[in-house]
Amino acid sequence: MQDIEPKDLALCSLGRLLLALCFRLGLRPGEAYGLRLRDIKADAVFVLPYGDHQLKPSNARRRVPLKLLMPYEERQRLQTFVSMRLDRGASGDDLLLAQPVTGPAHRQRLDRWVHRVMRDVMLDPGVRLYHARHSLSTWADLALRAVDHPELLRFFENLPQTSAFLRQGEQLAGGLFGSTPAALGRTSFALARVVGHVGPAVTHMHYIHGDDLVRAAVVEREAGLLDKTVWMQLTGLARSTTFALLKGGGFHALMEHARRTAGWRSNAVALLGSGPAAVLDEGTRPADTRPADTRQADTRQADAGQAAGPTTPDTAPRHAASAAATIGTSLSEWIAVSRVCEISAVVATGKRTAEQAGGLFGLEPQRIETLMDSLQRWLPEVAQPGKRASDDAERGLVVLSLSSETSMAIQRAESAARALAMRDPVALRSDLEFLIRCYDRRDRDFHVRDSASLQRLVRVALALGMTPASTMLMVRSVDPSKAEPRLPSWVRTGELGSFHACQTRCVGVRSAAKADSYVKWLGLVPVTSSLEGCGNAFAGFAALAIAILDAVAAPSAA
Repeated sequence: MQDIEPKDLALCSLGRLLLALCFRLGLRPGEAYGLRLRDIKADAVFVLPYGDHQLKPSNARRRVPLKLLMPYEERQRLQTFVSMRLDRGASGDDLLLAQPVTGPAHRQRLDRWVHRVMRDVMLDPGVRLYHARHSLSTWADLALRAVDHPELLRFFENLPQTSAFLRQGEQLAGGLFGSTPAALGRTSFALARVVGHVGPAVTHMHYIHGDDLVRAAVVEREAGLLDKTVWMQLTGLARSTTFALLKGGGFHALMEHARRTAGWRSNAVALLGSGPAAVLDEGTRPADTRPADTRQADTRQADAGQAAGPTTPDTAPRHAASAAATIGTSLSEWIAVSRVCEISAVVATGKRTAEQAGGLFGLEPQRIETLMDSLQRWLPEVAQPGKRASDDAERGLVVLSLSSETSMAIQRAESAARALAMRDPVALRSDLEFLIRCYDRRDRDFHVRDSASLQRLVRVALALGMTPASTMLMVRSVDPSKAEPRLPSWVRTGELGSFHACQTRCVGVRSAAKADSYVKWLGLVPVTSSLEGCGNAFAGFAALAIAILDAVAAPSAA
């Protein structure tokens, strides 16, 4: 601070005030710059239009409680600043963030200072002051939900200041609703009012980013209610051991053991090719529930096979596939789709190098490079027609704009793909590549031309969570006006499986000359409850999942 000139000290003071208004109160930067001294009261800040200063939506006119959202020291600093300005002759109509002279406080210069501070702290070149509204919405929502789901607090045990804020959910609910029971199921409405949104839809869909933590807390709470016999079946532990762990407060360790036993996470200590089968740590090996005589017979057979010498060429591929399936994604943790999007946003746009992104996201640079190379390879295969979409795809830039319903469907698909990757990543990749080959970028559905492909498409679609209720059957026909369009002749009974009951949509062809080719086509397209197609979202997910598998399997730099 000794090297800072007086004018820079004033800039720092205004910058700290601007950060507090945006991070603590969720104000838009334009709203913070438009505040007058008269808008700052002892208990609240009033966001009001006046003169040429107009607000964004109609609900932006609001009263934001100070005591509820801003710590005591920051409230005192704000009140002291206002009192000092008024004592020096300023009027109530003067701007809060203004120099002693006239006009706003060199907004461009102040913006540069604030964004430089934020980027230095967050190590993210793409961060903007507007993101402060997202921060307030997310943390306030988590604090309100932590009242009913205290399991959330466990995720932040090593962050004392964050934990202290999240423990204020009772006071926050009381201040916004009058009582905690009144807040149940209405948190999005209150937060929408605080940040000045027209309704809760925008707040919940775009401003609250902690839903995954809430879901984890709900699952953890419900898992704690399971009967102890269920835990014994999941873990394969003895009755006495299970009871001892639960009695001693070892629920989290017990649940982690159940995850490993169920195959959610495995630690391979033998590399592929080091032997006919991968060797697993005993703590991660699923319990063998077969009869003892069967296990002993298999053990004797395996010993005899090892004594006979190396595997034959016929059995070697099966051993390699078995080893690949056993290792699965254990060479590295599965990279969440949301994280892939974040990595793509900073690397594909040139904001970060692979090395910088690796440090930011906790991944090796080589895995980042492999991920981006794979995205550049597969995204163009599923990109929407158009130069901009093609250019973004060739750079490896992931662009997703999903409705809440489609987002939930993709989350289910990711959960299914992650489980499949643990068992057989090679087969999963093959199925994902097949899905992309079936995808039609123009019609946004998945087409097949023969019986074998249809059976495989049905299997892959079911594995990724598509259901008849959320899928349409697309049929090409010369005459789409018929009530019941005829399926292609190569479709045999039972090949559609449960999709035979889904709604059928008939698409006509322009001329009889095209009928010979189009009549062979049969397609599946996932849809929302409003029958809006979301095949492009599933195709994009397939490309992302392949990139994740490539990055996970990338050899370590060590």
